[in-house]
Amino acid sequence: MNPENLARMFTSFQASAFRLETLPAYLVPQDVESLAAFRAGQPAPASRKQRPWLSTIQGAKERGARLQRVRMVETPLTDYQRFQFSWGYPENTQAGEEILILDQKPDGLLAVDFWLFDDSQAVVLEYDDAGRFLRPIAVSNADPYRQARDMALKSAVPFREYRSRSHVGQR
Repeated sequence: MNPENLARMFTSFQASAFRLETLPAYLVPQDVESLAAFRAGQPAPASRKQRPWLSTIQGAKERGARLQRVRMVETPLTDYQRFQFSWGYPENTQAGEEILILDQKPDGLLAVDFWLFDDSQAVVLEYDDAGRFLRPIAVSNADPYRQARDMALKSAVPFREYRSRSHVGQR
């Protein structure tokens, strides 16, 4: 599995794609400038509304597929998580991605970043200690990842609900 194969999966999955995010922060090259602006208290640049990910979400929605994400957090939230909650997730949910927040890890949850496509193809995402993406790893047995998805979805709350009750990411 390489990054190009993973990228193709976002246009080829038929019914569902699920993501579990576990790290406190991700070092995403496309977000460096926006994150700095966020930390400086500046308004979100207009370019945030043209992120390629929003087109991916829209494409999935148009073909009738479901895109879900569970974001694990601990309080206090990191700057990166507050950035996601303010400048990323609102537009993602508006485009059609279902985002849920998990603020208490259930016992036994497989806490590793992964994508699960169509309940059958699991891809573990490997990161370094700084949150830099290293590589995708195709997994032959999707069962543990289906179980992790089900457990995470059962325990998480919708992003908007979490945001409204915690007043996080509301600038």
